[in-house]
Amino acid sequence: MAKEVTILVPDYKPNERIDINVVSGGKEVVKYRLEVVVFDEQQQDLSRFSFVQDIINNYDKNYSLVEVGNDSGSKIPLLFRDNNTSLV
Repeated sequence: MAKEVTILVPDYKPNERIDINVVSGGKEVVKYRLEVVVFDEQQQDLSRFSFVQDIINNYDKNYSLVEVGNDSGSKIPLLFRDNNTSLV
């Protein structure tokens, strides 16, 4: 059964990717990718929802969306899981 943990990630720049590899028993079991996208109302023709939906729909098909995090201002964290790894 999979367990859930909360981790702190280092500071990051907008539109920067953070890769998280989970290793158990010396073997990589799952990979996550945290993308923090920036929504700028002044530069977007889309609503905030449509902006995020467009990113998710056009994201690397090797990854599945796990969570849309709480945004802080214009930064919106998106957590994806690599489909080529499994939660054992």
